[in-house]
Amino acid sequence: MTNEQFSEALSEEPKVFTFTLSPRNWFEKLLFNWKIKEQVKTVEVSPITLGARARYSKYALKLDVFETGKGVSATRAGLLMADKHIDDIVKAIAIVIHNKETNPPAWMVREIYKMDQNDMIELISFVVKSVNTDSFLNSIISINGMSLQTEEIIAPEKENQVSTK
Repeated sequence: MTNEQFSEALSEEPKVFTFTLSPRNWFEKLLFNWKIKEQVKTVEVSPITLGARARYSKYALKLDVFETGKGVSATRAGLLMADKHIDDIVKAIAIVIHNKETNPPAWMVREIYKMDQNDMIELISFVVKSVNTDSFLNSIISINGMSLQTEEIIAPEKENQVSTK
């Protein structure tokens, strides 16, 4: 982990992402036009909590890119992933953005489904920064005192019974 990644992980400054809601019906369109209901929702994306990471992992682990894409072109693999896993992808993204113990709001899930590719790429960059898997793995390695590069235990054996052998 670089110094920049380390300081970014410690700063926990939330990033801001803006959703522009699409009206679901004529009545909601009137509410937006008359400014009775806000059409723009701003969400602060902060580093993921442990509970949200656990919920996110349940959906992210279903996305087996290697198995789905085995023996097919990248384009076909993308289409197969979208066909089989679009609900899991949207739910995983919404969980990270919501970053709470409760389910993400329905409007958020609905708006993620409606996003164009440019907005989706921007949102996914927020998600990747929030999840920050590298620092999470480094913390697990530090706690266990293990080295992933060799079959050794960094911490003394009597303090930690975890072994990589």
